[in-house]
Amino acid sequence: MYRKCKNYHDRFYYICGHVVLPDRRAKITDFVKKSYHAYFGVKLGDQEKPFAPHICCKTRVENLRDWRNKKRKSKPFGIPLVWRVGKDHITDCYFCMTNLQGINRKNKHHVQYPEVPSAIKPVPHGPEVPIPEPDVIMESSSNPESNDAANSDESGAYKPVDDDQPMPLT
Repeated sequence: MYRKCKNYHDRFYYICGHVVLPDRRAKITDFVKKSYHAYFGVKLGDQEKPFAPHICCKTRVENLRDWRNKKRKSKPFGIPLVWRVGKDHITDCYFCMTNLQGINRKNKHHVQYPEVPSAIKPVPHGPEVPIPEPDVIMESSSNPESNDAANSDESGAYKPVDDDQPMPLT
């Protein structure tokens, strides 16, 4: 096993940490990265690091696609699972502490996932974690150059504002 873990890290879905059966596994594509960034407001990271999963679930990818196309309102959470390096394999390893023995399609919903500092669980939507709107977010995240072009004039020269009044930061 990888890193001496009881379970291989790529048996788990990167975004929520749930087990993904082999026939439902999918690679993390550019579409997934862009949608993840648009929905959660952070870039999908840790893909070069061995302590995080490197796969996603086909069903969840379709959920993101449906959200982008306004066919689905939201995911069940607004902040994804945060992966960190574990301290040891006995008390702080998400992969070692999750019992996947005998798991199949019928009973995978009964898996008990551990509460460990190396895997901070997703946070559901609520007053402090609003549901994102795909229109507004997708326009700004899909074309990062559009913000630069809109904020620059034709000459490209910097023109400071001559104003003695303080300006609020936005």
